[in-house]
Amino acid sequence: MAKSCYVCNKEFEISSLKTSRSRFNIMGLTPPTGMGEMDRVCSNCLKIIHDEELKQIKISQIKKDILR
Repeated sequence: MAKSCYVCNKEFEISSLKTSRSRFNIMGLTPPTGMGEMDRVCSNCLKIIHDEELKQIKISQIKKDILR
C-alpha cells in the first residue's frame, strides 16, 4: 500500500484519511491521471479534486443555459 499521497506526496500518518482509485469510481469522480490501484490520495487532495470537478460541472451547465 502507498505510504504517501499520489497527488501531493505527503507521507500518511496513522490516522490519515486515504482514498483509493476504486473509491473515486464509487464517488463518481475522475481519478488523477496515471493513478494505479495501489495508489492513495489524502483527504485534502480529494477535497480539491472534488471541488474542481463540481466547478467544471457548474460551468458547463451555465454554458448550456446560455446557449438555450
